[in-house]
Amino acid sequence: RFNFLSEDDECNWFDVVQDVAVEAGEAGVMNSLLPRGVVCNDKGRVNIIDLWWNNLSGTLPHELSYLSERLQLITLPGNALSGTIPSEFGKLTELAEIFLSENCLSGTFPESL
Repeated sequence: RFNFLSEDDECNWFDVVQDVAVEAGEAGVMNSLLPRGVVCNDKGRVNIIDLWWNNLSGTLPHELSYLSERLQLITLPGNALSGTIPSEFGKLTELAEIFLSENCLSGTFPESL
């Protein structure tokens, strides 16, 4: 269950662990560090939510859009999320990628995204 409106600071929801992912592309370029958990910037704003395969259930709360206009990545595949993607996610103007595969979501992607 999500607990986005608790009194806990969102930057403390999950221990941030840095996983190193190395990919050899056609040019032999090595790829980046992939953050895991909740990653915040130096001002305490959430940049990344990476909680794949965490056994999360329920609907995606529209309150997620209140976290930060700086949110760039949401990675939540392999959970048991249901319902639709809130149209309020369109307020996340810096959101570059959202991964929600292997859940039980329904409906269409909001046009605002």
